[in-house]
Amino acid sequence: MSRRRRSRTRSHSSPPSSTIVSEAVPLAQLELVPDVTPEIRYATTDMEICAIHRFLMFVAFEVGALRCEINPVKSLNEIIRVATEDAAIMVMRGDTMVGTMGIVRPTWWYGDEDFLTDRWHFVLPAFMHTPTAELLMTEAKLIASAAGLKFLHNGKIRAGKDGTLRLFPRI
Repeated sequence: MSRRRRSRTRSHSSPPSSTIVSEAVPLAQLELVPDVTPEIRYATTDMEICAIHRFLMFVAFEVGALRCEINPVKSLNEIIRVATEDAAIMVMRGDTMVGTMGIVRPTWWYGDEDFLTDRWHFVLPAFMHTPTAELLMTEAKLIASAAGLKFLHNGKIRAGKDGTLRLFPRI
C-alpha cells in the first residue's frame, strides 16, 4: 500500500482520552544505580582484585578496547602485580564498582626520572565523562603529587588514516 493511500485511510483525529493529565498516576523514578555518594577504594584483598579482573574483562571487551585475545591467567597476574606493587583503585557507588584504574611507576626510557601512568582505566559507559569517573583521575593526580611525580594519562588509542594505531596521551 502506498504512503499516499495510507494517509487517506488513517483517522485524522485521536479518540478522546479517558483521563486528563491531572488524574494520571505519577510515575516512580527509575533508579538503575543507587543514589550513593561515589567513593574511591584501593584494592587490597583477593576479592577486590578478582572483582577488578571481572570488571575489566567485561567492560574492556564491551567497549572494544582489547587489541588481542584475553589471556585470563596473564591478565589476572598483572592486576595482582599492580595492586601489590603499585596501586589499583576502584570508584564505588555503594557496593557497585563503576570504574577502576591501575597506576604504575615506570622510568622514562631516555633518563632516570620516574612518573606515574595508568596501566588500565575503565569506567562503565553510563559513568563516562561524569564527576564519578573524574574521581579516578583526581585520585591518580593526588597519588602522583604526594609522590612528587607527574601523572601521564595514557589517553585513547585511535586509528590513523593509514590504519596505524596511535596513542594520544593526556598530561
